[in-house]
Amino acid sequence: MKTKHILSSNHAGQHQIAYQDWGDESNPNVLICVHGLTRNSHDFDFLASHLCEDYRVIAPDIVGRGQSDWLPEANQYSVEQYLKDMQILLQDLQVPQVDWLGTSLGGIIGMGIAASENSPIKRLILNDIGPLIRKEVVAMLAQNLAATPHFKTLQELEHFLRQAYQGTGELQDYQWEHMAQYDHHVQDDGSIRRAYDPNIFTAMSQNMGGDIDMWPYWDTIKCPTLVLHGAESKVLTQDICSEMVQRKQNTDVITLPGVGHTPNLMIEEYISIVADWLNAEK
Repeated sequence: MKTKHILSSNHAGQHQIAYQDWGDESNPNVLICVHGLTRNSHDFDFLASHLCEDYRVIAPDIVGRGQSDWLPEANQYSVEQYLKDMQILLQDLQVPQVDWLGTSLGGIIGMGIAASENSPIKRLILNDIGPLIRKEVVAMLAQNLAATPHFKTLQELEHFLRQAYQGTGELQDYQWEHMAQYDHHVQDDGSIRRAYDPNIFTAMSQNMGGDIDMWPYWDTIKCPTLVLHGAESKVLTQDICSEMVQRKQNTDVITLPGVGHTPNLMIEEYISIVADWLNAEK
């Protein structure tokens, strides 16, 4: 694994996007893995380690998260900016086609790119996200995001993460430690906060309104798609899954019992589901 950077831009200037690069750089089989709202590229370390013999795995930090730059103003955090950043990443990689795995926000970005004309995405995996996010769910996610406490130690942060993500699947102790290791930012006063810009919450608060409706995008996506659906998820419900299949026939849905939003892709069982589907679709 190598950490690399590219430069992107917005109306305020340039910013750096960090990404993890796994496997053989000459491998034409490229899998892009993009994390959720407050997460980072290291959510995919275990999956990338499993797949990097067969794929070059690229896992970026969305701007404002992980090792990528924070933007100067809250209103600069938008899906449009994230799409632009990821399109610049794809251009920099200089590969004609990729597979895309997106968790939550990463799936929203993936749908946007997959729906574009001459999209480079040949296969799409959506981790507990669909083309409709109801307004009450957006409000719930924003409320969760508002809680950005300070911690004195990594152990305190790990305890917080265990509580916050307890519904995402059964992790081992070393995986919780891994999550805390890569999800912390040390403040000037020595305290610890999570590794994302609190202005992301401000941006969400400024833009909350109705449902997020991406059905028009969904209806134009042609590539085979796998949807991982947490059975207990409040974000991706069974009725949305059913409509996704009805409107786009080359869509597979796998429902994971006892799991909410989002199934944690550090877990071997879920990694195997992704690997098996990719291999079956070759």
